[in-house]
Amino acid sequence: MDTDLYYNRAFIPDFDELMEETAARSRELAARTTMQKNIAYGPTVRRRMDIVFPSSPVAGAPLHMFIHGGYWRAGSKDAHTLVAAPVIAVGGIAAIVTYELMPQTRLGAIVGQIRQAACFLQRLAPDLGADLNRFTVSGHSAGALAQTQTTLRADRIRVAVPLSIFDLDVQDSFRT
Repeated sequence: MDTDLYYNRAFIPDFDELMEETAARSRELAARTTMQKNIAYGPTVRRRMDIVFPSSPVAGAPLHMFIHGGYWRAGSKDAHTLVAAPVIAVGGIAAIVTYELMPQTRLGAIVGQIRQAACFLQRLAPDLGADLNRFTVSGHSAGALAQTQTTLRADRIRVAVPLSIFDLDVQDSFRT
């Protein structure tokens, strides 16, 4: 049987323990911060984001959007709230985004959802007290790929940081 080289769980012996630690740290941060949870950026139940605020919000704060990974088939925003910690520590606002999963949703549609989330945040930024000129995006694994494709088509994103190692031929993957 061939091993799927993009399925990290097969190569990391303590994968489940690491994921549980990430989720536990995320629950702990969520319990002690100010958040707006499950903000809809689209019509389906997985097109949601949590917005995490610093303890002392200031006008013109940076705004950061994070897209979780999970091989496009797993994961959620709830297990990755901890990514907001360094953002809010410097007075920024963090949006942790989730999306629909494969195989029910094609990869091109997922990228479209992430783009939809980015556009939604851009419209929402003034109401949050965020400065659109300080809008950044990051994602890991599958989220890194979706984030990379999103930033290629968005003019307001100032910095994009894909947190992953991937070697994918994606030219045909984004057709829906």
